[in-house]
Amino acid sequence: MNAPVLIVQTTVASTADAEKLAKALIERRLAACVQMSGITSVYRWAGEVQSGNEIRLDIKTSGARKDALLQGLKELHPYQVPELLVIDVDAAGEGYAKWVAEETAIEPAG
Repeated sequence: MNAPVLIVQTTVASTADAEKLAKALIERRLAACVQMSGITSVYRWAGEVQSGNEIRLDIKTSGARKDALLQGLKELHPYQVPELLVIDVDAAGEGYAKWVAEETAIEPAG
């Protein structure tokens, strides 16, 4: 059984990329909410240790939309090898979980 709420984390290089990606995910109903925060990352890429500022996106979605969200991120993400971390939420408020399910439903209620 899928967790009712998942958080998928990814990073992008700029606020503009973050906003573009977040809006596309919301418009496609792949995410109910995307939170963005600035971070500094240190990593090895192409054999070199690098560091830089990035924007981390915490993407809230329903368990039922996980595969569609991951596919959407593969299509839309500006990075060659994007970070895509799926975090199962152990517990979520009933009202919040219901809202996430409604906002990510393929056919919205109402």
